[in-house]
Amino acid sequence: MKMPDIVKDILKPTLPSIITILVILGGLFAFNDFLNNRIDNRINDAEYISKLSKSLRPYLIFNQNGSIVYDHGAESLLDSISVDFILNFNMDKPIKIIIYPKKFLKVKPLLECLTGIGYQEKASRHGFKSWEYVLDVNSYGEAENNLFMIEILD
Repeated sequence: MKMPDIVKDILKPTLPSIITILVILGGLFAFNDFLNNRIDNRINDAEYISKLSKSLRPYLIFNQNGSIVYDHGAESLLDSISVDFILNFNMDKPIKIIIYPKKFLKVKPLLECLTGIGYQEKASRHGFKSWEYVLDVNSYGEAENNLFMIEILD
């Protein structure tokens, strides 16, 4: 069966354009698939997620002696931590914690006790860069191993 001349006349000039459009569409689909695979591999990489988490929500956990128990990216942002903790079951001496950051922090770091001390927190600037927390204690949890968490907000 022979193709009519009118169909040949229409297809002949448009066939290269149709092939070009199909090749471009195929290339775009392949590039889109490539990008999706790269993104999927990146967000499922545990090392990358850990690094991202440490930069977005840096915190550390320290004990009543000021020793760091766990660092989740915040240690690099702090010069030191000072803890004035005297176990006092009369609860007439507050706990004082001073955070010395390496740079000026516009927002006070979040402080939380992880081991059941009941307290009222008063936070204020201590010098230009540092933050002082005074914890008026209402009740003690585990008296031997009190842990605190500080989260740096920036």
